[in-house]
Amino acid sequence: MGGCPHQQLSLIHISKVNLVPNTTVTFPNNSVSLTLKKLTLPEALCNDCSTQAEVEIKKGKDIQNIIFLLGGMQGKVTDTHEAFGYIFETSSITKTGIEMFSSPTGDTYEKQ
Repeated sequence: MGGCPHQQLSLIHISKVNLVPNTTVTFPNNSVSLTLKKLTLPEALCNDCSTQAEVEIKKGKDIQNIIFLLGGMQGKVTDTHEAFGYIFETSSITKTGIEMFSSPTGDTYEKQ
C-alpha cells in the first residue's frame, strides 16, 4: 500500500468527510467506514518532520490501516491511497482531524 500518483478520480463522485479522532464515518453509499485512529503532529520548530494520520478503512469484515503523511523532507502536500475500490486522498491534517476525499477507482477525471 502506498501513494497512488495520477489515479482516476471522478468530479461527480467525489465525497468529502472531516474525520476527528476515534470517530467513525461511513461513506460512500454506506459501504465503507473510516475511523481516525491516531494523529502525529511534528514539533513546532521541525520544518522537515511529517504530519501523520492513521486511518482505519473498513468494508464488511475487511480492514486496512493506512498512514497518510504530509510535509516532511519531500514537502508532500497531498497523500493518496487506494482501498476497497476507492481512492482516498487528503491535503489537510491538523491537530483536530483530517479532511478526506474519496472517489470510486476507474472514473474519468485524472487527478494530477
